[in-house]
Amino acid sequence: MSDYPAELYAPLHTGTPGDVDFYQRVCAGAGSVLELGCGHGRVLFELLTAVHPSPEDQQALVGLDCHDGLLALARERHAALPPEQAALVSLVAGDMRSFSLGRRFDRVIIPHSSLFCLLSDEDVLACLACVRRHLRPGGMLVLDAYCAAAFHNECEPEDLSDDELVLVGRVTTEDGRDFSVLERSVWRREEQFILSTYVYRQGPEDSGIEACIPQRYLLMHQLESLLNSAGFVVHAASGGFAGEATDDEAEQLVVSAVIGGGTAENASV
Repeated sequence: MSDYPAELYAPLHTGTPGDVDFYQRVCAGAGSVLELGCGHGRVLFELLTAVHPSPEDQQALVGLDCHDGLLALARERHAALPPEQAALVSLVAGDMRSFSLGRRFDRVIIPHSSLFCLLSDEDVLACLACVRRHLRPGGMLVLDAYCAAAFHNECEPEDLSDDELVLVGRVTTEDGRDFSVLERSVWRREEQFILSTYVYRQGPEDSGIEACIPQRYLLMHQLESLLNSAGFVVHAASGGFAGEATDDEAEQLVVSAVIGGGTAENASV
């Protein structure tokens, strides 16, 4: 999604209801938090009141993303913070599969299905290996993503038209432009691959601006297997931010994991 204009992405992709509150709870009392796929800082900056940095964690919040435009928006928000808060935050351009920050964190979080932007098991394992190297003893990885079990098990690709555009929202950009946003998706079931294309139109005669997000979803047992392969064990799993069951009716996968044999400290998930 590197070519997705940040000024169009940010007002549409506003997260899943309850996710910010959830990550505030998970990170409450942590000395340091690393967010992978931080985007424009929608979650990251909301954690400023949750962390309790120690002297060695002067930059308690670190956000990493590979999208230059979204990072630019995050840096604008960073610049507008009061100095004492701005000093707690660092923004890093980087790839979640191959980063090295030279420090460890109490929490590593991957919100809003960002893990599904990694399109192979190898990419996911590379990311998890980096996470493991950056977690302190007793630290925890926490992530959420949409639950694909229902449509993966019950639907067929022909049920989803590749060219049908569905209205998914209306947005106004910071410079005052109004858009209707339509979406179409290509689904390759065996590969668990979805290509979502968003078309932004300012009027009925407008051909629109197109932007795509390729993704490969994981089912719960696959995610757990990859975590285990990377040396993690699942600490807790639910089908939503309020602890819903992880069955085929779940809408979310909310998972916390610790390095094998470890226990999570100062966290409630």
